Amino acid sequence: MILPNFLLVKSLKVLLIFVFALMISGCFMHYTNEIPPNQIHDGKDNNLSRIQLPIKLKLDRSNVPKSITVVRSGQIEKDHSLISHVNLKYYLENYYSQEILSNFKMGELFTSNPNSNVIIVIKSTPNKLEVSTNNIFYDFVSAFSFSVIPYKYNSYGDITFEIFDLGKNEKIKVYTYEISHSAYQGISMFLLSPFIPIFSDYIDHSTNERTFSIMRRAYEAFYRDLTYDLSRDPKLLESFYINDSPNYSV
Repeated sequence: MILPNFLLVKSLKVLLIFVFALMISGCFMHYTNEIPPNQIHDGKDNNLSRIQLPIKLKLDRSNVPKSITVVRSGQIEKDHSLISHVNLKYYLENYYSQEILSNFKMGELFTSNPNSNVIIVIKSTPNKLEVSTNNIFYDFVSAFSFSVIPYKYNSYGDITFEIFDLGKNEKIKVYTYEISHSAYQGISMFLLSPFIPIFSDYIDHSTNERTFSIMRRAYEAFYRDLTYDLSRDPKLLESFYINDSPNYSV
């Protein structure tokens, strides 16, 4: 009787470890690559003093697609039931996250004003999602290790910032950025990802496919390029006013 009891206890332990592994394999670490400037910068400081630019802000969700192109092993995956473990909706939502609006509100450069002459419209285009590394051997090793070696997903898309002069009823500036985002899922992320984000705002730890890192990168790139242009283009700066006369908050 001792031996069967011993085997039963051992089997239960193995089962519990397996269940625990499945639970924490739902841990994700996200990273979005740095976005290069949309033009060559001259290296000089941006002299904008301490002005605040009055703006209206709109996150355009009119073009949110119902799905996203999925690439697996180098081929477009038409049967999404084969990747039922991947929440495609979350990957889409990452490109329409309200996080971008929070970044504008927390920044010192912009101030929201309903009477602003300028409106900034943010549009996104999620292009595709690559499941794992398009490497069957890597997929096998990850599965065999119970995801100690994490699964990897790459999502790609574009985020565009359109600046409209409402007084002139015209689009005066457009900034478009290519996004490259990676997500790692596995048990090792349960151990590492709570600490890694301490060292970077562009690394997220989550329990699903959602991340703020995409919008943080997009805002960083837009802020960098817009401040560069504003400090060198007086006419662009003059477009940011309230009602009919320039009015900058100091």
